[in-house]
Amino acid sequence: MRTCARGGAARLGREMATALEPAPRAHWLPATLGFIGMMAMSSVNGPVRGIFSQEIVALRWRTTTSAIATIRLALGWVSTAAVGGDVVAHGGFSGLCSLSAGLAFGATLRLCSYLVARAKRARLVPTG
Repeated sequence: MRTCARGGAARLGREMATALEPAPRAHWLPATLGFIGMMAMSSVNGPVRGIFSQEIVALRWRTTTSAIATIRLALGWVSTAAVGGDVVAHGGFSGLCSLSAGLAFGATLRLCSYLVARAKRARLVPTG
């Protein structure tokens, strides 16, 4: 703000243009868009995961669920760091990408099966 207040809007524009100069290159554009998308999804990930994990459990288990979700997230990062180097060394980045996609797909199937089982239990339990 101080730069603009002193009449430095042109300077600020030049600095932004210099920072964004590599983006139009053919090999930088997909990387730039991917990084921007990843940052946007990462900022949404935490709150959504927190809300969803709190919503699907009973009130008395919310603290425990939050702790388990945080521990599992940390263990996921640690295991990725520990195993990722070996996977990249032996299978390349495509192997790491395939492993990550497979694990994400497996986690999605597990969550879907849990939600389906929970919905079936909710229909079988009489309310009233």
